[in-house]
Amino acid sequence: MKKVLIIVFAVLSLYVIYKINHPKVEETFYIEEFSLEDYNIFYLDVSNEVVTTNNLTKIIKNMDIVSIKPYVNPIYKDKLDLEYSFMNNISLKKNIKNFIEYYKKKIKEKGFNDDLSYIDKDGIKIMEVTVYAKGVDIIKIIKDTNIKYKTVSYGEFEYLEI
Repeated sequence: MKKVLIIVFAVLSLYVIYKINHPKVEETFYIEEFSLEDYNIFYLDVSNEVVTTNNLTKIIKNMDIVSIKPYVNPIYKDKLDLEYSFMNNISLKKNIKNFIEYYKKKIKEKGFNDDLSYIDKDGIKIMEVTVYAKGVDIIKIIKDTNIKYKTVSYGEFEYLEI
């Protein structure tokens, strides 16, 4: 029995020495830096700001909108994917009008008609906007509003602070 205890203590002491000499290293993510004058794709989290289809063009200025994700009622969030990609060959106002029609059509198809009554008056709440813009414009919008900028790293979004 003594020999077993000595072997167990020897193994435990070797393990402790190993852990002291080789501490756990946190995984770090490398985020590619960009020039402020370069155009790039940026993901703007606008959930903390009041951004709707009515005021989208007033808040997102000097940027090409690639796509938008609206607020979806948590009751049927899993049943609907309402991300909408904007088309390059038509105007921003026409894209927004097409998005509203698309949104209404999808809501009607699923039978969630209660949410349709406020759309024409209040607009559709936007949660995320993907834009193609200069870094300078992104920094300006972040400083002037409560909008956050996200980047994709390893398939997940992470927030960057500027």
